[in-house]
Amino acid sequence: MNRGCIKLRISVILIFVSFACFSQSTSFDTAGFYKHLVAENLLPEQIAFNRQMQKMYSGDRTIADSLFLNISLAYAKLGITDSSTSNLNKVSPKPPFSVPTSNTYLSLLILDKKYDRTNSFLDNYTGQQLPVCYNDAALSVKILERKPTMQDTNTSSLSPFMRDIKIRYEHPPHYSGFLAGFYSALIPGMGKLYLGYKEEALSAFIENVALGAQAAESYYRAGYKSARFIITGSLFGLFYGGNIWGSIVLAKKQKRDHLKQIDYEIFNYYNTGISSTAK
Repeated sequence: MNRGCIKLRISVILIFVSFACFSQSTSFDTAGFYKHLVAENLLPEQIAFNRQMQKMYSGDRTIADSLFLNISLAYAKLGITDSSTSNLNKVSPKPPFSVPTSNTYLSLLILDKKYDRTNSFLDNYTGQQLPVCYNDAALSVKILERKPTMQDTNTSSLSPFMRDIKIRYEHPPHYSGFLAGFYSALIPGMGKLYLGYKEEALSAFIENVALGAQAAESYYRAGYKSARFIITGSLFGLFYGGNIWGSIVLAKKQKRDHLKQIDYEIFNYYNTGISSTAK
């Protein structure tokens, strides 16, 4: 049995003992006790506490949703993704959460890539003036699903972070793969220079000029049927064609990397929010 399981079992026992000790006293502050667990970042103990509360309020769907969310959040902070997802899936489709709790719920859904459930939750508020965190979540899902966002012009309803993300998403690198390849065909290395890679452009230019010069020298000295010309000419053609194709691929890679960076920042944004959440 690993340490995590042992620690969780000990936490369950401690929580059980706490309830047993205070069950005779009406002055036991349940909410205060849980806030203490959160303040001390006692995540296994939080999970055990919520498990005990689930047994006490098994018939109340509203409380059950909050408890499943609390457990999912604790597991997410512990980095136990499967358990976090399992408990998140047990939250009802339309949980009656407050705005701060809904923000946590939406963050967990986005981190778990449950975009359909995120949209389904937000659809309950169609036509209403939404809190900033709801608008952030809606825009985040659109970006992560690579949907257009230009029609969403009311950026004042977004957080500063998501306003910046929206602008960058709508204005990816403008470099054309066709032009990059065309420039590389005209002058080796020019396509990479167009893309902003100065060192790679210089290297490609020198390599192609050197190989081209050798191929030309072989042609004039030994003729086009000579082994020397065939080898040097083939190498030059390989490097020349590779330089063109590489420039095209590099232009496409820039756009992909641009979107991947945006995705990373979105997930990091919600991860940071989850890590600092105190329920």
